[in-house]
Amino acid sequence: MSLVNRLSVVALTLGLVVGLGSLPSVAQITGTQKGTTKAKGESSPSSKAGEEETSAPIAKRIALPRYFGQVALSQQQRDQIAKVQRKHQARLEELEREIEQTKATMLGECEAVLTPVQRQLLSDLRKAEKSKK
Repeated sequence: MSLVNRLSVVALTLGLVVGLGSLPSVAQITGTQKGTTKAKGESSPSSKAGEEETSAPIAKRIALPRYFGQVALSQQQRDQIAKVQRKHQARLEELEREIEQTKATMLGECEAVLTPVQRQLLSDLRKAEKSKK
């Protein structure tokens, strides 16, 4: 194979990889509704007939675990995974609230160690950061 042919093949391959890489993958498409596709993480306004009602609101859809969308899951597998996630979601949210409360308590205790001047400086730094946003 000549050098020109090799370079042509490399350029074509690179163009395909870049071009196809910019398109949403099949794994990112969760289904269709009224002829439109919805990307992973988007919610649909209503559920399909015959689907089991969930306790989680539709707007609070749980995404698939990392890389699961890339292994060609069937709809049945997606439904089973969603059921497992819903089963554990309440406990995870409870733990996240507990973690946030513990962090707030820890921060309060850390701030109690500071002198009044240091607390004021810390407050000023936080205000400056908020004003940047």
